[in-house]
Amino acid sequence: HIVRFIRTLPGMAGKPLYLYGRGDAGVACLYQAVMDETIAGVVMEKPPATHREGAYITGILRVMDIEQACGLLAPRPLGLVDQHADYKSNWLTRVYARLGCPERLVETCQSSALAVENVLRLGANA
Repeated sequence: HIVRFIRTLPGMAGKPLYLYGRGDAGVACLYQAVMDETIAGVVMEKPPATHREGAYITGILRVMDIEQACGLLAPRPLGLVDQHADYKSNWLTRVYARLGCPERLVETCQSSALAVENVLRLGANA
């Protein structure tokens, strides 16, 4: 409902919308973007490594974990700030590479401001 409301605000019509969240809220932003293809990109700061550690969704692990949900966002820009080592697996990197947009996965940022800046820049170049 919030995304729908934001789009009705003066000056937001036709502009790209990016989501940012920390911890469990970052995962909520991710799933919102997965379900709404009009979201231009996502930045997640300190997301849990797995649904076993946070961002609990009943039954989700039967289908996917957070890393696989991140892959569903591709080719849109995704910034991961202070992510867990579990996100460093080759799977997510390979998804973005196979879609021809490895630069749209911003994994190495130690600063949320830098991650946001990079995701916005990548989205603008789409």
